[in-house]
Amino acid sequence: MQKMYLILKEIKGSFFITLVVFFAAALSVFFVCTFFVIGNNTNRYIQGKFASAIPPNMIKVSPKPSPDLGILSFMFKKHSGALLDEKGLKKILGIKGVKTVFPIMSSQIPMQAAISIFGLNYRTDLICIGVPYEYISDHITDSKAKKLWKNWKKGNELPMLLPNILLDAYNNSMAEPNGLPRISKEFAIGKQLQILFGKSSIKALPGFDTVKGRLAGSTDRVASICLVTPISAVRYYNERFLGKAHVEYMTVMVRAIDHTSFLKVSDQLKKMGFLVETEKSLSKEILSLKEAISFSIRIVSALVILLCIIAAAFSTIIAALDRLEYYRILRVLGASQLFIAVTIWIKYAIIGFLGAIFAFFVFSNASHYLKFIAVIPGFQIDFSISNAFYTQTLFWAMAIPVLSTIPALIHLFTKSMTED
Repeated sequence: MQKMYLILKEIKGSFFITLVVFFAAALSVFFVCTFFVIGNNTNRYIQGKFASAIPPNMIKVSPKPSPDLGILSFMFKKHSGALLDEKGLKKILGIKGVKTVFPIMSSQIPMQAAISIFGLNYRTDLICIGVPYEYISDHITDSKAKKLWKNWKKGNELPMLLPNILLDAYNNSMAEPNGLPRISKEFAIGKQLQILFGKSSIKALPGFDTVKGRLAGSTDRVASICLVTPISAVRYYNERFLGKAHVEYMTVMVRAIDHTSFLKVSDQLKKMGFLVETEKSLSKEILSLKEAISFSIRIVSALVILLCIIAAAFSTIIAALDRLEYYRILRVLGASQLFIAVTIWIKYAIIGFLGAIFAFFVFSNASHYLKFIAVIPGFQIDFSISNAFYTQTLFWAMAIPVLSTIPALIHLFTKSMTED
């Protein structure tokens, strides 16, 4: 009972110094919470408003050519990266960080296009590239063509896009030398063609098919001398003339979830053996900016928190040293060193605990009002703090004052006691 009385007396003693330690601990915890919220919201703003507004570039994945072994090539299986079929597509989709994929398939059969323009009939061999609707939907100008692209079936009109590179090739290499007028994108859109699947000027497959087509727009997402068509049409005719076993994708365009995933997915695709073409500079720059801002916030936070910790620790040391005479009297009256140390630790642990609770209370009420005052257009500030963060902060708010008493205890149990 007497020991409990002494502990309570110690807690009540030096009220002013105790109050200083209390507010030093409270300010430390308040600033820790403040900079935690600032850091979280800054990172969230960069990720949500800046990084997301500039999506990562596409990753172009292609089969890696097998080494040419001449007549012995048939004796060796293709390596894993040399095939880009349905199985390979599923593997790519299974990579962590992949948001979506756009498979692109080229026609693997003889093909020919016939068109009438400027009163002249043209017939030329060509290649068709099949792409999914989602990959080029914003380049299709006609609503009817959009529906046909999404749900093309044999017997329907075939919507097509004209690659910009093909239009430039005609205007720069064919129109002028042959005295023909140049063609604009607006003029080309809506023109009708006939596409022969299974027949070219060199070869005709049994049962070749003639399909009516119409140009529905232009695109720069396929940089090939070809016509861009629904992937369902190319897949249908490849399977019809070659069989399903021979159907492979020319490339797969991969979109990552974010810039961090973009770099990781690119590396993973290379490890799988595929030929990967990327432009990483944008993602690296954004990640570097994000890391630089986060580092700056952490440095400023650490400096402010360090100053608060020093203030709390210094206040505790002064408070403990101020009571040395009282502790010496207790020691003379028979109190053990352990009892004195435990009494001091309990006192400052309680002060740190109460200071932290007070800081949490003030921060919670302040954040409630700041929600209506600190408004950033288009961005909602999040003042929430996790329970784990509260627990860790509370622990250190108690531990730092306790640890700060050690210099005073060392002085008490060594130098001060020897002076008697």
